[in-house]
Amino acid sequence: MAKHGPLFHLFLTLAAWLPMGVASAGTWQPVGVGDCPDRNVSGSPGPKPEAAKCDASFAGNTAVCWSTGCTYKSVATAACTGGANPGQMYTCAAAAGAGPVLPPASPPPPPSGTWQLVGTGDCPGRDLAGSAGAKPDPVKCNASFAGNTAVCWASGCTYKSVVTSACTGGPYPGQMYTCVAAGAPAPASGGWQPMGVGNCPGRDVAGSPGPVPEPGKCDANFAGNTAVCWANGCTYKNVLTGQCIGGGANPGQMYTCGAAGAPNQPPPPPAPPKLKGRKYSIVNHTGDKQNPHNFIVDWKACKVAEVSQEFERSPEVTVEVCRPGSRLIIKTEFKATGYFIHYDWVLLDEGATLAGAYCDQTTCGPSAGKRAK
Repeated sequence: MAKHGPLFHLFLTLAAWLPMGVASAGTWQPVGVGDCPDRNVSGSPGPKPEAAKCDASFAGNTAVCWSTGCTYKSVATAACTGGANPGQMYTCAAAAGAGPVLPPASPPPPPSGTWQLVGTGDCPGRDLAGSAGAKPDPVKCNASFAGNTAVCWASGCTYKSVVTSACTGGPYPGQMYTCVAAGAPAPASGGWQPMGVGNCPGRDVAGSPGPVPEPGKCDANFAGNTAVCWANGCTYKNVLTGQCIGGGANPGQMYTCGAAGAPNQPPPPPAPPKLKGRKYSIVNHTGDKQNPHNFIVDWKACKVAEVSQEFERSPEVTVEVCRPGSRLIIKTEFKATGYFIHYDWVLLDEGATLAGAYCDQTTCGPSAGKRAK
């Protein structure tokens, strides 16, 4: 039997002891895109986490990586939400024998819905995940997220566990989307079609709260006209959407009222026969702005009609006071939107001039004009 020296026996002792005293490395498993605030314990360069940083002591905890490097967080991956800089998120699954082995991360559920653009807006907090790119990740819209919200900018999107209609008041407005699950009815649009971001000045006839237009405000009388929406509400403009370009001070998500705006409504009544009478070119003054209007007045029958190429249908006119040669009070109204203008004129220059005032829901001002040929 061969005899071995003391160094040989020391080597055998160390060989038996080392596997029990050295922590075995685990594996980093990608689990999607996300981030969470604070709890940072270390960092490393490069777009993937260092293998050595995943061991039994860090099992279940988190790494978040970007193209320039990774940060390691002492927080369970499932609880790592709400961070401001989403990156590729990893969880540490420790090797067998070094602690509990985590099951492989479940793949994200397949997309079972679609993202629908609903306007421009934002809301604070409630961020669950993020993704790169200017449009939301299709995979993140599924049955469990139906009705919730994505907000996207040019650099990426964030996903919020908040119903889209309640997502208001955030400091960084972006394109807002809602998740519509497959098989669920899409949010009623009433024929409103998104047309990009824009605005145009004036011509507001109504308003409504919320980031999307009200279905009931898109009907046959308003077809082709415009809604502009922000996180806290919408305004409705009696101007064709193709002409509502530029000049508006506060761009928002723009919608047009499509032909399907009133699929179940009866067709509009036929236009009344054209009125014959005197034509007057009137200007309503609002500060430095001048808004022209044209009227036909039949003094014998005391009937008035407003005519303009800007309206698909002229407003209804109610004559309240008619004294040929001295006084005319009328009210013009778009029944579909409720917008009205009330006029009170006196006649001057032997009936050649109408002079007085106008008022609508928001303002009043001078109104005057001459008889046109």
